[in-house]
Formats: sequence, structure tokens, C-alpha cells
Amino acid sequence: MYVQNLLLAEFNIILQSNPSLQYDLVRTYRIDIQCSDGRRPDSSVFFMNVLRNKPPVFLNLQNITSVSSIATYIGQIVFDVDISDPENDQVEFSMFCVPSTNCPFEIYHSGEIVLKRSIEGEFIPAYDVYVYVTDGRSTTGPRSLTVHVLDINYVPVIKNLPLPSALVVSENSALGLSIFQVSIQDNDGADTHTYTMTSFPSDGVLYFDINPSNGLFSTSSSTNINFEGVSSTSFTFTITVTDTKDSASQNLSISIVNQNEAPVFTKKAYALSVDEGVAGTTLADPSYLFQDEDNGDTHKFSMTCASNVGYFSIAPTTGFISLTTNIDVDAAGSATSFTCTVVVSDGSFTDSASLTITVNNINDNTPRFSNNLFTYYLDINYPLNSVFGSTIATDADTGPFGNFIYSIDQTALGTETFVIQANGDLYLKNSLTSYSYGSSISFTVQATDTGSLQGTATVFIVIPQTTSTTTTTTERPITFWEYPANPAWVIIAGLLGLIIIVLPCYMCYKNEFSCTWRGRPGDYHEKLQEPAESE
Repeated sequence: MYVQNLLLAEFNIILQSNPSLQYDLVRTYRIDIQCSDGRRPDSSVFFMNVLRNKPPVFLNLQNITSVSSIATYIGQIVFDVDISDPENDQVEFSMFCVPSTNCPFEIYHSGEIVLKRSIEGEFIPAYDVYVYVTDGRSTTGPRSLTVHVLDINYVPVIKNLPLPSALVVSENSALGLSIFQVSIQDNDGADTHTYTMTSFPSDGVLYFDINPSNGLFSTSSSTNINFEGVSSTSFTFTITVTDTKDSASQNLSISIVNQNEAPVFTKKAYALSVDEGVAGTTLADPSYLFQDEDNGDTHKFSMTCASNVGYFSIAPTTGFISLTTNIDVDAAGSATSFTCTVVVSDGSFTDSASLTITVNNINDNTPRFSNNLFTYYLDINYPLNSVFGSTIATDADTGPFGNFIYSIDQTALGTETFVIQANGDLYLKNSLTSYSYGSSISFTVQATDTGSLQGTATVFIVIPQTTSTTTTTTERPITFWEYPANPAWVIIAGLLGLIIIVLPCYMCYKNEFSCTWRGRPGDYHEKLQEPAESE
């Protein structure tokens, strides 16, 4: 402690809050005090001794107590820890359990150890609770409290399950036939036990029973075991015994044996659909429903389609249907529905079901124009709203997909100069006077079907260098020189040919027309140097 840390008020010496006094470091503080009335001062010395803190003391630990596992509630006081602190300091408690996992106890600052969760059904017979107490300066502990858990219920145990192998039961066994006696052990001799069971598959409880009082497992007293009616030949029964407080479960496996019988389609009619397409296309899973009492049998599929031979095939192991040949329902006389018979066999016996296959008409053909290029000759003064030609398209699809509409893409022209009618006829909407004689115009005609497939062709309009008003017949081929791109590449080809002819002559001139010289490369070099030497 330092003097400057002390406050002098009303002639009292006051200890500051949290002065951090430590007996082992400083045991005595000297305080020099001076008093003045403004004229004559006076002084004195005050000594303050620091006393050692005395830790709290447990008064009732170590100790032992007990608690019932059934007659308890959350918050119940299990034990009240009593301590003493010589300075009457405020104290705080803490604790931990052994075993520590999911400890059911906690301690309040009052020292009460209480239940923080239910211990009903508890199987741990005792806990060791270790308690600490601190006054903020000194900590005492741990001190132990052993808590014994009373009224623990012993769980019954099924002694003779599971079995090393499944019990074999023949179909058509007698009703109520005893098959297996469940044996249990319970250290609580006075307990009353009840037996129940569940089955996988779940319909096993239709064919077997268990006596709820004594655990005798038997065939049903009312339902005969018919191999053809069960969902499986193997059942797993989960048998549970309870003493009203706790329970135990074990599995009992049952295998049902049966004679070989024919596979049976439980659904006799199937329907599939497929889009018209190419050979090799596999149809959707038919999801055949059939049953065979012999679980080990291997089944194969086959099919016949009467007179419709060669259209479909069936995978022997899966029963999936595939197209054997290309099917195009747009072709004349093509069928869209086929009736077949599917056969399932286990190698000895068979059963059959009907299968109807519908082939869907799809939009698999694009409208096609009769020509890729249509050429027409129009005079600049060709009359407006007059048909000058026709672009004919066809669509090989039948039904709605065979319908289409015509349209024009003339974006590059900057104006709607031409119009196409519903029958493919072309007519002039706006004047051609903005074009010069000898020029040409091109645009695209389109045929779009109801499935958005689109065919296109190019329309080429030539304005001849003549003032006469003419209209060409549809599909007249344009001449070589009338197509705008041809003169350009002819000029380029001519220039290249001229270069090929002139370049050798120029090289001969540079070499004094010695274009026939033959010799070694060095001789040629000497030949080129001769004019310089003669000079």
C-alpha cells in the first residue's frame, strides 16, 4: 500500500476499493499524516498491519448420501454443503463428477447440490462429486461427496436369441404350431414381463404370433402361410420383452420353403410410348409386376408382336424394349400403335402379359424450300402490291408439325420492301426507285413450323440495265456476270495471273536474259560478276 493510494476524509483513514493487499508481499504499511489549520501544521505516523486471509473450511465433507432413481425430480436437493469462513467472506462453490459424462448434479452458490436432470432409468450405481469453495482469495478443495443411486431397475435379458441360423418353416404349416420359446433372465424376480414383436417385411405378423405372457412364438392361429401370398420367403422378427420400466430386444429369423411354381404377372397389361426415331432407341422401364415363389429363380423375357415383326426387340434379362429399325410415322402407311405379348420364364414355367406400344409423332423434319436460291428480274418501276414470284416450301411431318408459315428477313434492306403471302407468293410493297439499273437486292425467306423448326432460302432480285418492265419466271438461274461477287474474284485472279507472267520476264531482264544458264551455284555467281570485271 502507498500513501498516495489513501484518501483522507473527515479525519478518517479509508481503505480504497480493491487495494490488492498481499500478506506475503507487504505486511505493514506506514502512513505519514499531516494536519494544518492554515497557520501551524502538525504531523503524526500511522501504522497499518495486513492480516493473513483465512480460507473457508468444509464442515460436512467428505461425506456419503443416496438418492432414489424413481422418487426424484429436477431441482431436488441431494446434499447441502456446510462451510465456515473466519472473515465471513462471500464464498462461491464449484464441482465436477466422476463419471463426468452427463453428470446429473450441479451446485448452487448456497452450497446446495441438486439434480439438474431426471435419473429415472439410471444404470450408474454411484457418483463421486468433488466440491471446491473459494472466498475470492483462497480456495479449499476438492472434498468428495459419494452419491449412491437407489432403486435401479435391472433390464431383462433374452438369453436364447439371436439364433446362429434362420428357423425353417414350410408353407401350409398347421395353424398355431409352436415354433420357438423365448427365454429371458431378470434379476428383479418380482417383475412382470410382456412380449411383443415386429416384422420385416411387415406382413410377417400376419403369419406368425407371439404369446404376450410367456413368449411362445408360433404360426398364426387364423392365417395360413401361403407361399404365393407372402412378400418374401425370409422374415426377420424383432422380439421385445419389457418389465414395464426397461426392455430388451433380439431378432428371430424365419425362412419359408416352397415348391417350384410358375412366375405370375400381377399386372396383365402394360403400355409404353416412344418418339419416332432411329434403331437402338431404348424405351422407358416397363416396370413389370410379377412374382415367383422361388426366390432363387432366374427370369428371362421374350416378346412377340403378331404381324409387326422387326420393329421392336426385348432385352432377355431386363425386359427393356428397344427399336430394331428406324420408325418414321410421317411415312405413308406407317402405324403408330403396336400390340405385343411379353413372356416371362423361370426356365420351366412361363406367364404372359399384353404390351401396347404407341409411337409418338414428333417434329423431326424442317421445312424445306424447293430451291436454295430464287432469282427474279424486276424493273425499277415494277408496280406495287403485285405478285412477282413464288417460293414454295414443304414439310415432311404429318399432323400439326407439318404446318408452317412464311416470313421474310429483309433487315439488311432497311425497309420493308417485299412481302410474302401465306401461300409463298412474293409481292412488292415499296418502290424500287431508290435502286439503280444494273443493281441487285437479296433477302431471306423463311418457313417456320409449329415446333419452331425453320427452313430458309435466298431471294435474289436483279434490276436489269433496261427500262422495259419485265418479270422473270421463278427459278431462272442468274448469269455468271450478274452475280455481284463473281466480277470481283475474276479481277483478283487476273491480277495474280499477270504477276505470274511478268515476274519471270523481269528476272530474265535483270540477268541479261541469261535465262538458260546451267551450272554450279558458284559458276552462276561468277557469271553475274563478269560485267563488273570487264569494266
